[in-house]
Amino acid sequence: NYSYTELCSRWNMQCQIGGEDLLDFAVQKNESTAISYPRTDVPGGFPVITAGTLGSPVLKAGSEEVEKAKSFRLDYYLRTDSPADDKLSENWELEALSFMETFESSVINVYYSTPESLDEELAALTPRVIPQFSITFTVVMAFSILSCMMLDNVRSKPWLGMLGVLSAGMAIAASMGLCLYCGVKFNSVVASMPFLALGIGVDDLFVMLAAWRKTHPGHSVEERMGETYADAAVSITITTVTNALALGIGAITTIRAVQVFCIYSGVAVLFAYLFQITFFGACMVYIGHREKGNRHAVTCKRVPTPDEAKDRSGCFRAMCTGNTMAGVGSDGEYHGSDHAVMVFFRKYFGPFITKWWVKIIVLLIYGAYLGCAIWGCLQVRQGIRLSRLAADDSYVADFYDKQYQHYGAYGPRVAIIITQPLNYWEENTRDQVEELLTKFEDTDFTFGKTLTESWLRDY
Repeated sequence: NYSYTELCSRWNMQCQIGGEDLLDFAVQKNESTAISYPRTDVPGGFPVITAGTLGSPVLKAGSEEVEKAKSFRLDYYLRTDSPADDKLSENWELEALSFMETFESSVINVYYSTPESLDEELAALTPRVIPQFSITFTVVMAFSILSCMMLDNVRSKPWLGMLGVLSAGMAIAASMGLCLYCGVKFNSVVASMPFLALGIGVDDLFVMLAAWRKTHPGHSVEERMGETYADAAVSITITTVTNALALGIGAITTIRAVQVFCIYSGVAVLFAYLFQITFFGACMVYIGHREKGNRHAVTCKRVPTPDEAKDRSGCFRAMCTGNTMAGVGSDGEYHGSDHAVMVFFRKYFGPFITKWWVKIIVLLIYGAYLGCAIWGCLQVRQGIRLSRLAADDSYVADFYDKQYQHYGAYGPRVAIIITQPLNYWEENTRDQVEELLTKFEDTDFTFGKTLTESWLRDY
């Protein structure tokens, strides 16, 4: 067992705890002393940057004197000089986290994190996504099966809905396997790729199925498949090329996480297209032959038409009959026997959306939407909230939320270290160092000389 004092990072034989000097000063100060913000002087004559320690302070009117603050931050530094020290410090952090998970207080609220916490929470996200994807996969499969169902037991295609989702799942597995084989690193952002690929694959399923339903049921399966591909393959190809180009452009970005996500997603989109026009198309051929033979959609056994079973019970006619030639008139022309959704949009929604007063309402709604979209784009700010990278119930998310809330005004402090030897006794060298420091101070992301600490200036 090791205590913090045995593993702490030391300076002049003292453990270094960020904020400890200010805490001691705050406890020992009297009415004649005050704490200023964003920096203050403590006994001994050295300044302390209070902006990184005091959170959301309330200042006295017309001054920088702190009246009260909503939070106080302490940073505990550990030794990492050697592999042994690094390992001991890591174990101490784990024990500290374990202790803080059960810590309760009626006086204060404590939020905590370690340098490795965010990486560990990101790594823990991937296993948590797997159950969600399983649920999504099941829901999408159920939806696809129901969407492929019709009142006609022969023209229904529940197995085709399941096979379409399976095709998307095969594309996801193939893309991940190929990318990992090629050495593309997996990260937690990629865990959201299956949801995207699944949606694209299922969308292609419905495009193919809608094209099949528009073909003449009296034609041969080969003719119907040719007409289906002529109608649907163009749409699927164009959307695939568009998606692949967009993800390909994202793959050349300098942000590594986005780059990896776009690589995995782009490969998944291409595999989804490949399986759609090969595997799923072959499945449609088998389903087409079943339909051509007037076989039941579930059992694949030949069933009578409703006219042939008119003397049977209502339950039998509802569950065990079907007609592949439904919608074909006595003249041999196909007048359509579409899915209920297609009928709704053709007979009801189409005529409704073309009324003059509906057009005006649609234009007004679109104008309002466009205005809101433009306003939203103007609200986009550079940067990312680190709390959004962890799970909502993670202690890391709570920590970064509070850090952003109470310490977002000034942000973290940055150290500038010159590692090469310099002749500081030469005036020209000191001027160059001062010029370098001034360039850092004169940016849109810093606060000038207000919060700068320079040993050379103090010297």
